Amino acid sequence: MCDELLDAGQRIRALEDELKTLRDVRVAAVDRAKATQTAVANALNAAAERIEKTTLVLNPTIGGGVAIG
Repeated sequence: MCDELLDAGQRIRALEDELKTLRDVRVAAVDRAKATQTAVANALNAAAERIEKTTLVLNPTIGGGVAIG
């Protein structure tokens, strides 16, 4: 009976350690996902700005803001 209790206690501690590790991994994954999301948003904004500048160069406007072509 005592051996079973010791074994159960060891298994509980092992499961608690595993749970802590999984929580730490989850936090790290969330942090990486947030950083990736920010990087993608910044890249898309930069690309949009470059596209807009290119469009302005390729389609110059006449007087009232009407594009040629």
